Amino acid sequence: MSVVVVSSCSSPTDDWRFEGQEVTDVDTSLESLTGRYRDFVADLDFPSAVPPEAGCFVQVVADSAVQDVVLCGPMRFAGDEEDVWLGMPVALAPGDGGSFVLDAADDAQFADAEPTTGAKLLDGEGSPAATDVEIATPASPRADVGEAVPLPTEGGEDTQEPVIVEVPDATYSIADAAATDHVGQGRGRVDAPEGGALLSVGVDRSARSDAPNGETSTATLYVDDEEVEIPEDGTATAVAGAPSSARLVVEYDGAEQVVRLAEPAEVQGVGYVDEHWQPVNDPQDERIGDEGKGAFVEYDYDVIAHASTWDEDRSWVDDGKVRLDVDVSFDAELAYRESGNGSLDYDEVAYDVQEMKVVAGGDEVPVDVDDLEVVPRPDGDYSTKSNVVRVSVEVDDTVDEISVEARVSADGRYERSDLTSYQRGQLTREPSKITGELELAETVVRARQP
Repeated sequence: MSVVVVSSCSSPTDDWRFEGQEVTDVDTSLESLTGRYRDFVADLDFPSAVPPEAGCFVQVVADSAVQDVVLCGPMRFAGDEEDVWLGMPVALAPGDGGSFVLDAADDAQFADAEPTTGAKLLDGEGSPAATDVEIATPASPRADVGEAVPLPTEGGEDTQEPVIVEVPDATYSIADAAATDHVGQGRGRVDAPEGGALLSVGVDRSARSDAPNGETSTATLYVDDEEVEIPEDGTATAVAGAPSSARLVVEYDGAEQVVRLAEPAEVQGVGYVDEHWQPVNDPQDERIGDEGKGAFVEYDYDVIAHASTWDEDRSWVDDGKVRLDVDVSFDAELAYRESGNGSLDYDEVAYDVQEMKVVAGGDEVPVDVDDLEVVPRPDGDYSTKSNVVRVSVEVDDTVDEISVEARVSADGRYERSDLTSYQRGQLTREPSKITGELELAETVVRARQP
């Protein structure tokens, strides 16, 4: 702010005019306004610095024309980077003996004001106001512990993208998380309690439609391991603890995911993963033998996987891991054909897993084939073929694809008593059993892209 500083006015103050009228006792009027100005600033209950030299001064243009706003100052409020002046609109009031004096205009209030261009800032005796006073900006007000401080609604601080936390029963959107030593800028700045912090965080919880029964997630805010209430929207809560200790904890089934308010971009803990993986290269149909003559085995494979970090039976995996349930499934036909119309399907088939190889991140994952068995596809589940081998492995959560190879032996038999009379007449050389090795070539399975 620039103020014109002049030497003592050469014209006597009794030549000053306000709206064409002579004004008297200007020094008395300014003394009264200065008292009101100091009372006004004191009653604001906001940190301010008013030096002894501060007071109220008229603005005079062309050595005699008194302007309609008196300036009071210089001073500073908390947050001001430069000296400021408060203005008070004035009007003529009756004085002694038919004269006129200056007084505050009706309903006028002190407010920030700039000097009129070209005006001289003078006291009641025509001397210039002191404008070169050194004024230290006072400290911003501190919030009390537990106080809810309104957050700025416009400009200033940058907004963040919400942090998403997934758990089996809900999705949490964590917005505008912060633990700071102040909020706001300039005169709107509010500092945290001494040694404490101002916490702000918005928590929006959306329940999952497929949420399991029996568990309910919670979101709790802690400071120095003490629970505090989550701030209301648009406010920051003043706390006594250090900003670095503020953390929002989302808990489900004994596992925690943590968002630290001082660094909200990262989520610590076991994240919830629930995604389906699919093959990149589909396995080819294979046949052992000639379908048109003699014994043969025909089969085709499919491989899918489900990646997760939690389920109801096994709870959570370790941090940094993901559980893959790989379903290697196949359809197989074991049959015999003789010349003519003789044919026989070997429906009683015993399967045995001979080999199962899973490679993740370039490393083979240990699989004990003795623990694997071929089971019928569950009723109503059409995501796999009719015979299923499930392999459960844990891999690093950075893995986004695996390769699978498998070999399953098949031993098919039939009961002659089940043959029809027609089949008995057509078949003469059928074997008592048919065996084969069902080979699954390397199949790559990858996380499904969104």
